[in-house]
Amino acid sequence: MGMADARGGETFLAFVVVGGERPSVEQMVPGPEAGDPVLAALDMAQRHVAALAQGTPFGIVRDAFLHGGPAKTDAVIVEFGVAGTAERHFAAQRYRRSRWLRTFQTIGGLVYLAEPNFASPAGA
Repeated sequence: MGMADARGGETFLAFVVVGGERPSVEQMVPGPEAGDPVLAALDMAQRHVAALAQGTPFGIVRDAFLHGGPAKTDAVIVEFGVAGTAERHFAAQRYRRSRWLRTFQTIGGLVYLAEPNFASPAGA
């Protein structure tokens, strides 16, 4: 699985946005030996953040399911914080995947998740 696009109806792999003096965006692409590329990419993203210099702002962006009661909804989840600290925040943008004649569509606005309840598409 390479870099997929949620607009195309696929699950995309996690990527890391790093702030600071040299902002960057890095897509996490595991090798073909990864049993579950979605979970492997998330693990790679978390290790990437753990290696950042203390005080560096970051965001991990991933595709997941947002659980609310008995239903689950596709969502782009953004985990953001400051490297080297316990500070973490989560936000989500729910969406409907593209299928047949239906186009990609966001649902509502960006939502702050006080108590995250989500799972990767492969683990839901």
